[in-house]
Amino acid sequence: MKYDTDKLSQISIVEWLKNNGYTKQRGSGKYVSYLSPFGTEANASMKVNTAKNTWRDYHSGKSGNIITLVMELEKCSFVEACRVLGDNRGVDIATYEPVKQESGVKIHLVEDIASQELIGYFTDKRKIDPDVLNKYCKQVSFSFPFSEKDPNAIYTAVGFPTAMKSWELRSSFMKIATPPKSFSKIKGLSNERIILWEGFINFLSFLTYHKTLVPKYTTYILNGVHQIRLVNPFLKGKIVYLYVDSDCAGDGVLAQLDNCTPIDMRYSFAFNNDYNEFLTTLS
Repeated sequence: MKYDTDKLSQISIVEWLKNNGYTKQRGSGKYVSYLSPFGTEANASMKVNTAKNTWRDYHSGKSGNIITLVMELEKCSFVEACRVLGDNRGVDIATYEPVKQESGVKIHLVEDIASQELIGYFTDKRKIDPDVLNKYCKQVSFSFPFSEKDPNAIYTAVGFPTAMKSWELRSSFMKIATPPKSFSKIKGLSNERIILWEGFINFLSFLTYHKTLVPKYTTYILNGVHQIRLVNPFLKGKIVYLYVDSDCAGDGVLAQLDNCTPIDMRYSFAFNNDYNEFLTTLS
């Protein structure tokens, strides 16, 4: 049975937790806190963002939407979690209303990467080849115009462009995206097959490891597992080499692939969560 994942992801996390016996500790606005369901603790370390309907558990480091939360709590697959939510177990009809607001990120400048701090983070810590980094990424200067603390502060990060001309931004202390959230497409030497990645740093790691600047096949980078619903039509009838993370979210991407022939390539970085972790363990 197929499920409308967009509709399921709108089920209120707060309402689902309430109806399944989880009691909030504090908060009633944008952020609500709970004791971590993944361990024993005295302080509430799981936060729910009610505006985005997402959660983050600082005790375990896990995060995601209502579907990934059910996967973690029920210890089940992506499809089974959709079935749980689709059957409305423990849920009334409560859904959240997304808060409509202007973009919280303002781009000021896009240029070649010059910051030694950014270069060092990618080449020294992430072990990305400088030529690979400079071919696919830019240095992006930006601010948070609606920040209560300092709306005029300018930050810099390495930016990876998406198909919607937005940016995935990364630095040693920041991991954000400018709207609209979108996947990226990289032209390969051949369009005969497809390579599918979860994140762009792993894509750069793959090129670094194989000492090449261009992938063999046309490549899609999801920049977030939920983008698979948008990428799926481009995969129709293709053999797809899948390089998602070795976790429940990655399993969820595999479960959603249809009308194509997926080949799970996670064995190539066995014992590591992702390709960059594999790359960094080699040195």
